[in-house]
Amino acid sequence: MARHGLSLIDIQKAFGTEDQCLAYLEAARWPEGVSCLKCGNDKVSTFKTNETTREIKNRKGEIKEVRVPARRLYQCNTEGCRLQFSATTGTIFADTHLPLSKWFMA
Repeated sequence: MARHGLSLIDIQKAFGTEDQCLAYLEAARWPEGVSCLKCGNDKVSTFKTNETTREIKNRKGEIKEVRVPARRLYQCNTEGCRLQFSATTGTIFADTHLPLSKWFMA
């Protein structure tokens, strides 16, 4: 029986880190380079947020501190737009709490 697609080992090698997954999404989404999702301008800057913590309240009213990981974001440099977005904005990965490497493994 012939194998179709990549093996799990191949997927782990190709998409084992968040950076590898993001690079793949960026290349698939913007083959000509990143452009603004709102206005289409290609004058976009990249920046990375710092890892932080945030306090959240659960259903019982208890306050818990959770880790907010660092993220790579883009910002449109067009005057009047200035949209901030990520490679996952507007995709099935947009509001997930799972790492992209887990999604790609699935």
